Amino acid sequence: MHLDRVVHHGVARLKFLVASMRHELLPLAHRLKREGQEVEALVWRPQYERAWEGSVAKLARHSDGTLHKSALQPHVEAAHRGELTVVTNVHRLGELFAAAPRLFPVLEGREGKEEPRDHLLLGGWFTGEEIRAAHLLVADWGAWTGGLGPPVLGGLTLVRLSESGLPAFLRGALQQVSERLKQAGFKGLFHFDVEEIPATGEIRLHGLSAGWPWLHTQAFVAELRSLSDTLLQQTPTLLHKYVSVLPLSIPPWPSEKNTKLAVGLPIEGLTAQQQGRCFWYDIQVDTASKKLRTAGLDGLLAVATGASDSTPALARSRALELAGRLQVQGKQFRPDLGATVDAALAGLEERWGFVP
Repeated sequence: MHLDRVVHHGVARLKFLVASMRHELLPLAHRLKREGQEVEALVWRPQYERAWEGSVAKLARHSDGTLHKSALQPHVEAAHRGELTVVTNVHRLGELFAAAPRLFPVLEGREGKEEPRDHLLLGGWFTGEEIRAAHLLVADWGAWTGGLGPPVLGGLTLVRLSESGLPAFLRGALQQVSERLKQAGFKGLFHFDVEEIPATGEIRLHGLSAGWPWLHTQAFVAELRSLSDTLLQQTPTLLHKYVSVLPLSIPPWPSEKNTKLAVGLPIEGLTAQQQGRCFWYDIQVDTASKKLRTAGLDGLLAVATGASDSTPALARSRALELAGRLQVQGKQFRPDLGATVDAALAGLEERWGFVP
């Protein structure tokens, strides 16, 4: 097996295809591009083609907006030869590229349809053989303050665990999930609930989300040393202990039924450096003026991030600072991001004597 390298201005670049159901994975394509890789994106649902318009190159469609399998065939063949790395959350494309040695898909069907709903989750990166970069996730369920509104993730905080200091009470659960993911032939990011059986005190798995989960992906990639190395060498390195992520939106998000969409609203208030601390979605990029505007897709504009090595409170405040500074008509976000993190970590120490 070899990786096809393209030399551009003296820099060796690798080939990636990032195929997203809507706009969820387009920030990963942008990240890979910034890391010097050759990247092509595919948006499966054509109504989301306007996302990242002006910044990310997308696979060409036919004049009627359709995308035939024949258009993908050269990519399939290159992936099967090991010359193309494929990142996707489209189940049908996971099947199409199934023989590719460097495929990072979404896991569906019996193994992947269980949705974790707890406030404390355990996540990690699965190489196909073992779990690396294990971490805890504290989830803020509910779109609005106090957990009100639609039952989506309205915020998330990642807590990095030491590779040598994984909690003993989770080792059995980790072994179980490794076996499940290995049997499914899965590689990539995952998380699941950890549930205690009251009668025995044993730990078992409950729920599984594998393959670029919402907000978990953003929290993981935000402080990842290199996305390219993680995909190619299976060596993820999380740079900070605490990472908080927070969706920034306008109506109709998170509803998908409302058709009143805002197109062309200016998105202001953030410096270029601050923009770089966000994952962007329902936006268009004016390449001449470097200005951002809404694309009129679903109202999910961005996910703000904040990180710290000292306390989760600092990570939370850094994400909230971005949320406060961003200016757009009708802005929405949860100001109580990460309010349950301290209680969740205290519960681990009280019940198990474990301090992350």
